[in-house]
Amino acid sequence: MAENGAAAGAASVRRARADEAERLAEIQELTIDWGELRNLGWRFHVLLHHHLITSPDAICYVAEKDGAVIGYSAWTYDTRRLYAGFRRTYGLRAAFAVLPRLLNPRNFRPLVRGMTYTKIAQPDDPVAEMLFFSILPEGRHGGVGGLIFRTMLAEMRQHGVTALKAATVTPGNMPAVKFYERHGFRKVRTDRFYADTQVDVYVLDLT
Repeated sequence: MAENGAAAGAASVRRARADEAERLAEIQELTIDWGELRNLGWRFHVLLHHHLITSPDAICYVAEKDGAVIGYSAWTYDTRRLYAGFRRTYGLRAAFAVLPRLLNPRNFRPLVRGMTYTKIAQPDDPVAEMLFFSILPEGRHGGVGGLIFRTMLAEMRQHGVTALKAATVTPGNMPAVKFYERHGFRKVRTDRFYADTQVDVYVLDLT
């Protein structure tokens, strides 16, 4: 894919750079107000996003407008392999980043889920997955999300991916639900992600 991306109005899409991990973590915190992973803190989020940008098991693209990053999406070719790579590369730093927060027992659960990818995955699920897709309000309704999606989808196909999972869609998020359905995803089930949160799991056939 070209680094300069393609235009959608005044916006363009390109590969994320390693020095943008903090910006992407900030966008994720601004746009995702559910889930317990945020309880692990800023330093953990930055490490995770740095891994999403640099890992050979993931692709991460940003939407840029007037020189500012207004959204991004991160997908992985293999979710378990991606998290295994995170543990190997960042495990010690991640542990130190969250150590003060582990004094609160409620933070153990998101750490275990984030580090091991347990429970929500099923044996028949595609190994490739859309992990994050966040657009700031000023970037919505202008085709930016669709442009990021098409760009990353083309790269997934080039990599030989035949099916893609999206498992972080809260049932009440109708704009997200409509987006996934419009782009060919089908809902396969609803899972309990946290004690107080359910997510719809979608799968896209790329064959």
